Parts: sequence; structure tokens; C-alpha cells
Amino acid sequence: LRSALAGTTSHLGAEIIVSVVVGLVGLVLLIFARILTDLILLPKAWIAEEISKQKNVAAGAVSAVGFIAVGLLFSALVNTQFLIV
Repeated sequence: LRSALAGTTSHLGAEIIVSVVVGLVGLVLLIFARILTDLILLPKAWIAEEISKQKNVAAGAVSAVGFIAVGLLFSALVNTQFLIV
């Protein structure tokens, strides 16, 4: 992945596949984190309903912080994994 970003590669097809897989795994983790945030932090309320119907800004902030935290963790995991290999 690093070589794909740097511009020097000998296996462009494989690196594209790895990039797509990593992106899809990241999206799945974000969706899973959203569900866990709903269940753990606000067990009696559904965040999507709180945000859209009741205009609850605090619920939106909780959701945003959850997405950012998972994104940062996933980014650190991906970067560490490629540094080791």
C-alpha cells in the first residue's frame, strides 16, 4: 500500500485489490461501531431516530465521535501492519 501511494510498484493489480479490501473492511467496522454505539451508549434510544426526528445534536456528536475513534484505530492498525511487513 505504501508503494502504491509513493508511485513505485511492480504489482499494481494486487495493491489495488488490497486497497479495496482494506477500504471495505473499514466500512464494515464503521457500521459495526455505529451499532455498538447505539447499543452501549444509548441503549434505550436509536441514534438515527434521535438525530433525524428529534434533532438531538448531542446524539449526533456521540455518533461522530464514535466514527472518528474507529477510523483512527483502523488507520493505526493498517499503518502498523504495513510497517511490520
